[in-house]
Amino acid sequence: MHLAETGLRGAPDEAVREAAANMGRVLVTHNVRDFLHLVQRWSEQGRNHPGILLVGRPMSVSEEAERIAEAIQRHADGLPGLALFV
Repeated sequence: MHLAETGLRGAPDEAVREAAANMGRVLVTHNVRDFLHLVQRWSEQGRNHPGILLVGRPMSVSEEAERIAEAIQRHADGLPGLALFV
């Protein structure tokens, strides 16, 4: 699901993170700096989330899709609470 489909385009990062968690969705983002801070804050507060995949460097769409699929396969038992770089 793309952010535009949720009606959250332009929303604050915390609202996006909260919506993804409430929907039980793993979040994929290029906004590494801000979302690393959110993950740390959620962890400190004892809050859980389905997972975050952080895309930290420019790459083609096909490479990004491949790396995301690989990350999901490596963690087939789930990503809850994890923030992974792809």
